[in-house]
Amino acid sequence: MVNAKANSGNYKRRKLFVDSDVQSALLKQLVVNWLVVVGVIAAALLAAESYEAGFQLGFYGALAAIWHDNAVLLFTLCALSPFIVYESLKLSHRFAGPMHRFSKELQRLGDGEDVAPMRFRENDFWKDLAEGFNAVQQRIEKLEQHESDDETEVPLVHSAN
Repeated sequence: MVNAKANSGNYKRRKLFVDSDVQSALLKQLVVNWLVVVGVIAAALLAAESYEAGFQLGFYGALAAIWHDNAVLLFTLCALSPFIVYESLKLSHRFAGPMHRFSKELQRLGDGEDVAPMRFRENDFWKDLAEGFNAVQQRIEKLEQHESDDETEVPLVHSAN
């Protein structure tokens, strides 16, 4: 029996990760990119501070000056990073969820199981993928129905009178 709620497209996801391999790779890359950006900005600030001071502060002096001028900004970036990661994860649900579902339903269809028409959530990406899947699923049903109709037909036998 196919779960009608799962096909309605009107319910919220309950899992944090729909496809953990894809989504964790995305989040790891997001964190790496964030660290690279912060590192490049810090290096640029360090170079600018050293240049402005005529290279008289030294590395630790320039670092202390940057910290003094930008500590609030760094704390703000650190405070916002969990929000950015969480929102990125929610966005990834819009494509990871449909692909995960498509993969599972395609496997079921290939195994010969009955599959209900696929509908994705309102804000999900790749709705055309569901439409294509549904068209293939309907075609398979028609072919199977035609095949079963052919098997149940009784050939006409002419009697010799």
